[in-house]
Amino acid sequence: MEIFQHGSGETLATSMASAVENGEPTSLIGKYDMTQADLGPFDEEAWACTVDATCEDAGMTAYASTPVITVVTTTFGEDHPELAASLSKLTFANARMSEVLAWQKDNSATAEAAAVHFLTACPDVWPAWLDDAVRGNLAGLID
Repeated sequence: MEIFQHGSGETLATSMASAVENGEPTSLIGKYDMTQADLGPFDEEAWACTVDATCEDAGMTAYASTPVITVVTTTFGEDHPELAASLSKLTFANARMSEVLAWQKDNSATAEAAAVHFLTACPDVWPAWLDDAVRGNLAGLID
């Protein structure tokens, strides 16, 4: 494993893509197959050290698990209860989000186009978030 200061997101993406294309074991999430390095179990003390710039004795640890939470304002929830209820059901795997973001970047697509791509490419994911009427309306638009 080679560790280097990449400088920018574009430099990192380019170096990772180059490594994959040259058969080296790394990749861009969502665009290429990834192999997760085994860093052992999560160790809170080691993690605290890795995120502290003054700590010089970091140990090996898996990444901390970070929940992703959908939040709406009270006003939005009151003004749009059906939409807020749908948002409360929204869930999908990080890998799926990465695939959609990779598609968006590869196609220089807008967020709206990426959303349409998600709806058409992932019909196994989003229907559970919606009630029957909304599901029917969207199904009619993307068929």
